[in-house]
Order: sequence, then structure tokens, then C-alpha cells
Amino acid sequence: MRFFTTLLCFFSSLNAQQDSIVYSISSIKNPLEVKQIILKGQRFKIIPSIVYACSNLELLDLRRNKIAFIEDSIVLLQKLKVLNLERNKIKTISNQLPLLKALSVLKLGVNNISELPENIGALKSLKEFSIWDNHIYELPESFYTLSCSKLDFRGMRINKIMREKLIKNFKNKELYLPSDCGCE
Repeated sequence: MRFFTTLLCFFSSLNAQQDSIVYSISSIKNPLEVKQIILKGQRFKIIPSIVYACSNLELLDLRRNKIAFIEDSIVLLQKLKVLNLERNKIKTISNQLPLLKALSVLKLGVNNISELPENIGALKSLKEFSIWDNHIYELPESFYTLSCSKLDFRGMRINKIMREKLIKNFKNKELYLPSDCGCE
């Protein structure tokens, strides 16, 4: 009997761990238990509203969707550490995004972003920032106060001044710049 009790406890803990990772919106039963949401290539045009009810969420991976903007509700995800929104159609980023104090990885590559929020420097925990292949021609001054150890700007047309500032401010960091900057 003791063996079956042990086995039952094992499978219960295994289910609890699996419940904390979500691969489809319909599988969210208790939003407070969700720690990771991975919904790649599901053709979402907006971040599903149920995501914002997952207040213990630490990882949100919505790459390869059709999301057009990051809305103000993102601020509800205060425990979020990793946000991957690469390969979407994002044009607009809420100025609430930099209020995510736990965020350490932000991946926004291959979107239609033309500007970052002025308060982007408020992301004090940010260690990795990927913005490659977007349309940003100027960075807010607060950006240069970030303490990132890895930055990716490949595939972007950046001007000479921006390139020099990036090199100066992120010296001794893992910095990926376009090989041909198209500097003007």
C-alpha cells in the first residue's frame, strides 16, 4: 500500500509541475498556478486576455504570431522574467512595459517597431535585449543606462552616432551590431 501512496504522490507532483507550463490557452484552468506560457505560431493578433490573469507568470513566449502591439495590461505581469515576442507584427510598445521590475530577457526581434518607450531604462533587471531586424533609428537616452550583458541589433540600419553610443555604453558586453550599418 505504501508503494501505491508514493506512486500517487509522484504523479500528483508531476501533474502540478506540468500545470505550471501552458501550451494552449484552453488548458489554463487556474491562472494563478501558471508559471510559463509557450504559444508559438498560433496566429494571435493580440495577447490573449487570460494571460494577464496569470499573475505568477515568469515566462511568456508568443513568438511567431501576428501580435501588433504590447498593451498597457502587460504591467499586471510583475513576476515576468522572460518575454519573447519575436517574429510578430508589433509596431507599438506600451510605456508600461518598462515597469516590469523582474524582466531579465526581452526578445522583440523581427517586428515593425520604430521606437522604444522613453522610460525603457527603467528595466533595471534586464540582462538580455534582442531588437534585431526592426526599424528603430533613434534610441531614448534612458536606453543607454540599461545594464544588459547582451544586446542584439543585427539587421537594423543604425546611424553612425547611434553605433558609436552603443559601442561606448556597452563596452565589454555581448553587443551584436549590423555588419554594414548603412551609416549616414
